[in-house]
Amino acid sequence: MLFDLILIFISAASSVALWYRMSQKIPELVAIPDEIIVDRLHEDSARIRVFLLSWRRYWREREHHQLFLRYTEKTLYKIHILTLRADNGMVALLKKVRTLLDGIPEAASTEPVEMVAMETSTPPPTTPPPPIMVAPSIVVPPPMRPKNQRMQEVRRRRTRHVPV
Repeated sequence: MLFDLILIFISAASSVALWYRMSQKIPELVAIPDEIIVDRLHEDSARIRVFLLSWRRYWREREHHQLFLRYTEKTLYKIHILTLRADNGMVALLKKVRTLLDGIPEAASTEPVEMVAMETSTPPPTTPPPPIMVAPSIVVPPPMRPKNQRMQEVRRRRTRHVPV
């Protein structure tokens, strides 16, 4: 709130200062004859024409085309690299979110779910505790197991499915 008031005050003060400076210059601008203004416009348009002709000559001579194309190539290459890095960052973020969401089961229905009380005895470390259902769409995941324990469970699952 205070910050907004300070910004409004600064804007109002700068607008007043701008109006004051312009009001001092207006009588001086009115005193300039129209002929001088028209001559000045012709002079300025001639300068712009000379500038554009020099660019046209520069482009037609193809003297510096290689330099221009090299600069354009480097700029586009940098933009390409930045785009690829942004893409890789988004892929990494997506993988991270997916790994976090893999352990969270989705709610099967929209019916109200009763709170599941945790037992006082802790289950053995090989089986994770069941998730606590808080709401139909919100599930509190079980605590994370150490990485080596997860790897052992994955190996066990792989060996179970091998046909005999």
